[in-house]
Amino acid sequence: MRLLKWTLKTLALPDRFPSDFATLSKILNRVASEFGLDATLLDLPGGGFSDAAVFRIADCCGNVYASKCLPPSDTKLTLSTALKHRFISEVAPAAGVPIPVPRIRSSLLFADQNQSVPTLFQNSFGLWQIENWLPGISLTGDRLSDSQLSSAMVALAGFHRCAAAIASSYTWCGTDLGIRKCVPQSIRRRTEIVVELRAGLLDQLRSGFRQESDAEFREISEELWWWIRNWLPFVEKMLDEVGQISITCQPVIRDLWSAHVLFDKDTVSGMIDLGALATDHVTLDLARILRSWFPNAPDRIFRGLEIYSAHRPLTAPELKLVGVFDVCNVVLSPVTWLKRRYQENETARTNHPEVRNRLKEQAKLLKNLTPLTQLFPNRENI
Repeated sequence: MRLLKWTLKTLALPDRFPSDFATLSKILNRVASEFGLDATLLDLPGGGFSDAAVFRIADCCGNVYASKCLPPSDTKLTLSTALKHRFISEVAPAAGVPIPVPRIRSSLLFADQNQSVPTLFQNSFGLWQIENWLPGISLTGDRLSDSQLSSAMVALAGFHRCAAAIASSYTWCGTDLGIRKCVPQSIRRRTEIVVELRAGLLDQLRSGFRQESDAEFREISEELWWWIRNWLPFVEKMLDEVGQISITCQPVIRDLWSAHVLFDKDTVSGMIDLGALATDHVTLDLARILRSWFPNAPDRIFRGLEIYSAHRPLTAPELKLVGVFDVCNVVLSPVTWLKRRYQENETARTNHPEVRNRLKEQAKLLKNLTPLTQLFPNRENI
């Protein structure tokens, strides 16, 4: 098998992987064979912030796949991932938008899939899965046309409708990906973060960045901390207003942002990276993707909501949740990285250039943030 040559020094490999080409190629070849593939390594596009690695591979027929390796996992997480893979495989044929479907290991094609984890392979490097590589490019909001926005909102509404229909079936009743009426887990989690900040985390973070040796990171952290502290009362008020809401929740993507929606000309060609899939509320996906595209274009956010609701109607409480998630996501998102650096001492991980750039973007977004309710006071439901 001939491997295409590429330069390792240009790739951001997690530390657990070898840095020499020959050894890494053998690892990928061994993993691919577990899934019935004789694959050629093409490149390593990246792995995001989760210490994952994503390799692009191709078989002898030219079919391209993503070979993903998550950090080594415990049994509970492995079974949770397997459950998501099974749900994705059921949603994909009827979703109305291409989504990557995890491939079943060749040795388990005819196994009892209730007694095994057919889409996962674990070795010392982590938990592996292989899925079809979707074509297309991701776009920032300033490059997103009205027709592309429309295609994305129709695709997301279709995915949500399909996911709800499948999650309502007897097969999924009572599982972690079933339908249930409750306070959305994401609202509970954001409330917990606010309580944690009030209980001393804000002071810990301030103490941490005051001792920061990296001048640039100290400046970014101080600005983020200042904005978080000033927005905290408003966030508390909004969370309190929906803290007892009981609303229908279903499987949603959760980690949906601009990099995870692909386009081929005016049409969505795929929604990728469904690893955070869980039962929550559809407005979490809406708020995240729309603010990701349009940090300072509220008119386009509302246009996106109008298109989505024409295909999957939004009730008044759901529109209210959009406004809550929108503000909470912007204000509380930096807390995770500040905690990792100043409370959990993950200095190496937070030194990644992409993390630094993300925090700069979040600081800029906080500086210019105006809640949707203040921008359009006559829209009572947002």
